[in-house]
Amino acid sequence: MKSKIVDIRAKGTAQLKHGTFTKSEVTFANGNSYTFLSKGEFKKNIGDVIEYEITNEEYGTAKLVYTQEKTYTNDT
Repeated sequence: MKSKIVDIRAKGTAQLKHGTFTKSEVTFANGNSYTFLSKGEFKKNIGDVIEYEITNEEYGTAKLVYTQEKTYTNDT
């Protein structure tokens, strides 16, 4: 899914096996709202259009999808 961020709210922390994560509730222009986990501050800002994937519909969690742009080299 892809949408523009309209609000970000801190929701505390989560202690998981890989360390402590910051929980952020992110609301999108499409009306959806999901909780994201991050190491430190949430890496995106209000107004950014991001791609995300729902990880658990029941608990309302999602994760960022990072797409790497293709780079081309001219080896002639």
